[in-house]
Amino acid sequence: MVDQLQADYKNANKNVLMIEYNVDGTRGWTRPARWWSAFGAGGSATLPLIDVDSGFRNTMGSVDFAKVYKRMIDEALRRKAGVELLSAYKVVNNDVVVTMRVTNRSGVTLSSGNATTLNAVIWLEKKILHTGRTAVAEQVNGLCGKPLLNGETATCVVTMKDKAKDLGTAGHVLALVDYKPGNTTGPFESLNAAHAIKGELPPLVGPTAEPTVEPTEAPLEPTPTLPPVVIDMPPTVKSPIADIAVMEEEPVASIDLSKVFADADSDPTQMTFTVNRNSNAALVTPSITGSMLDLAIMTGMTGSTDITIRATSDGKSVNDTFTLTVKAKNLPTGGKVYLPWLER
Repeated sequence: MVDQLQADYKNANKNVLMIEYNVDGTRGWTRPARWWSAFGAGGSATLPLIDVDSGFRNTMGSVDFAKVYKRMIDEALRRKAGVELLSAYKVVNNDVVVTMRVTNRSGVTLSSGNATTLNAVIWLEKKILHTGRTAVAEQVNGLCGKPLLNGETATCVVTMKDKAKDLGTAGHVLALVDYKPGNTTGPFESLNAAHAIKGELPPLVGPTAEPTVEPTEAPLEPTPTLPPVVIDMPPTVKSPIADIAVMEEEPVASIDLSKVFADADSDPTQMTFTVNRNSNAALVTPSITGSMLDLAIMTGMTGSTDITIRATSDGKSVNDTFTLTVKAKNLPTGGKVYLPWLER
């Protein structure tokens, strides 16, 4: 349900990214603690813990994602960005060095006085439970230098020590700026988020805006967020192929692979299918025509084989493996076998 909701927002060109944290594996992390800041002290919590915009809205338990989660996200999308944010990253030795260029459009000074933080998160296209996107590393720093007045721009560096192995070759780096509207109390809220590009930030065009006087009444109108970074998600296994057991010389029904795999954010008819592995080629010959998988068992052969089918869409792929077992016929042994006599 969450992945479908993610795909719906992407198809509507809405800049929404849903990342999952393993609660047991991230104890002591700052990002999941944003939920607890919004929840408050006391009481018990029920998984999953659901947080939108770093604490702007939160809930928990087995809610109707299509309604409750969507309502919170839609409410967050109506908020204006509190900062303009550009980010880039590079790998230096074993570290991931993330540069963030932040222009304050919040109408207030951003500083430690309202718990402003710079957050870098590494996430992978990997499923834990509800989503296909999993956070594997984080680094949270305060603002660099002096407090950031409304209209000012600062460029800060967040170094994720020894996290190059977590990033690998397929990871993504997300940059976020959070603060507490209630200064040092209450929940956090996200001012903006952006995916970091690999390499260097482009140079600033023109001088940095002069600091503006903080408003005493209505805040200055924030500028819209930067264009979203569109992430194409890989296909998924919708209905895994069950293990198959047949008797010797018994045919195997064709399998429609379009019912096995799905790609929520691309045209499913554009998926291609291949046999990635067949551990016992002497037993069976798999072949694929269109989306139909056929298994031709060799005459007189018995045994088992593991078959892996790969679905590919937009250059990304997913595998599904099942076992085919062919059993020998149980022919009667000993005694006499009487056959009927047919006269023609």
